[in-house]
Amino acid sequence: MATSSDRELVDLTVSDLVKSLRSEAPEKASPYCEELIRRFEPLLRSLWRRISFKAEYEDFVQDVFVRFFANFHRLKNPSAFPGYFRQVAFSVLVDYTRRDRRGSTEPIDEAKLVEITTQMDEAILAGLLATTYLERLPIRERTILFMEYVEGFQLTEIAKFLGLTPQHVRTLKYRSLQQLRSLIVEDTVPRTNIAEP
Repeated sequence: MATSSDRELVDLTVSDLVKSLRSEAPEKASPYCEELIRRFEPLLRSLWRRISFKAEYEDFVQDVFVRFFANFHRLKNPSAFPGYFRQVAFSVLVDYTRRDRRGSTEPIDEAKLVEITTQMDEAILAGLLATTYLERLPIRERTILFMEYVEGFQLTEIAKFLGLTPQHVRTLKYRSLQQLRSLIVEDTVPRTNIAEP
């Protein structure tokens, strides 16, 4: 059964979780770590399925989060979490890709490696943006984007799950992406305070 403190953690934004994690003593930080892992583990599962590493899924997820928390002190701005997590996950993905190539008799096709890493990077970025900004969208729009970009469902599957037509889901997806773009621009464009003397 979920406790009130569990519900409070679920209600926190990613930025708030990061701020809390940074400000708490190590012995009190565990719930914030667990909540970040709970939110971002599905993204890693999706990436792992797409890339088909020879490594075990649990090893991959553990490596990402171990590297993330080991270098957490480098994250100065909690709002920069998506970029920081992307960098860590991408680094682990590249390491696993190189590790998978060891022992291969075929020479590494540099163009293919660039293509694979670009696809991985785009998948990580899309999933991170969706996961961190989705919490600011209405539940139905959040569900559509989460199911497509994080869990990898097709629009027809999402429509069936939600009891909507595929066209309605496409329309909601388009509007949701527009909202996400606005939120991202709002967060990235520096705000200037023009005060009259």
